[in-house]
Amino acid sequence: TTKKAKARYKSILRTLAKGKRSNLSTEERRVLGLFPPGVSNRTLRTASGQVRFQLGQADQFRDGLVRMGRWENFIRQVFAARGLPDGLVALPHVESSFNPKAHSHAGAAGIWLFTRSTGRRYLRVDHVVDERRDPFLATIAAARLLRANYEATKTWPLAITAYNHGGAGVNRAVRKLGTRDIATILDRYQSRSFGFASRNFYTEFLAALEVEQNYQKYFGAVVKDPPEDPEIVVLDHYYRAKTLARTFGISLDALRNANPALLDPIWSGQKYAPRGYGLRLPRDPGRAGGRVVLARIPAGERFSEQVRDRRYRVRRGDTLS
Repeated sequence: TTKKAKARYKSILRTLAKGKRSNLSTEERRVLGLFPPGVSNRTLRTASGQVRFQLGQADQFRDGLVRMGRWENFIRQVFAARGLPDGLVALPHVESSFNPKAHSHAGAAGIWLFTRSTGRRYLRVDHVVDERRDPFLATIAAARLLRANYEATKTWPLAITAYNHGGAGVNRAVRKLGTRDIATILDRYQSRSFGFASRNFYTEFLAALEVEQNYQKYFGAVVKDPPEDPEIVVLDHYYRAKTLARTFGISLDALRNANPALLDPIWSGQKYAPRGYGLRLPRDPGRAGGRVVLARIPAGERFSEQVRDRRYRVRRGDTLS
C-alpha cells in the first residue's frame, strides 16, 4: 500500500542518515544513489521527513504527452524566435499537463496556467474574451514572461522559479542570500511565501524535462495528437457566434472548441464575437478563403459596436475600468 511504501522509504533514509554507507541492500544503494556524492547525514535526515506520494501522475503525464502534439511545434518555433531554451517546452507538463481547460485553485487558467493578474500583462482577460485559454496566444505571452523573468533574474533556473514565485520574490531571495545559485536558494531561503510549490518548482521542471525528452524509456510508444493548424480570420466587425458558424458551415460546438478564448456570453448570444479577434477555424479545402466567406455576411448581421453590459459580477483582480 501507499502507507507501507512511504514508511519503507522513510526507514531507508533514516538508516542512511545514521551514517551507514557499507553492506547496503540493493534498494538502500539505489536510494543513496539518487543523492549527490558525499550527501550529508543531515540532508538524508531532512529527506526522511519529506517523503511524498501522488497517485496517477504517470497517467496524467502520458496524457499530457499525447496532447502536447497539438502545440509542440508552435511552442518550439515561438521560443526559438525569442532566443529561449528549447527545453522550456516541457514547462506546461508541470503547470497543466497541456490541458487547455486546466484551472488552478488560485484562478489560473490554460496550458500555461496564467493567473488573471499576470495574464493581463500580456493578454486580453475579461468577461467576454480570456486569451489565457487559447494555447497559441498564451504561448506567445509565456515566451514574453519567461524572457522578462530571465532579464530580471539573470539565470534560467531562477527565471523558471520566478514563473511560479514571481520575479520580485526570487530577487528578494537573491538579495537576502547574496547569490544566484539555485541550489543554495532552494536549500537556505526562508520566506512565508516561498512554500512547497515554489521551492520544488524548478526540480519538478527538471523531472518533467527528463521524462519529456526520454518518454519512450518511461512509457514506450506514445502517439501524440497531430499538430493543430487552424485557419485564422480577423473579424472586421462584431458578429453573432451563430452567424459565423452558419456562414463558415461548421457547428457551433466545433467553432467553440476551436476558439476557447471566447467565453460563455458570446456562445449564449449575450455578446458578439469582437471586432479584431482572430477567429480560428478548422481547415476545409472545399471552403473559400476566410476573408471571402466573411464578406458574404449580410450588412444587417454586421455590427459596429459590442452589446453593452447591463450588469456585471465583480471578480477578484478586477479594476474599476
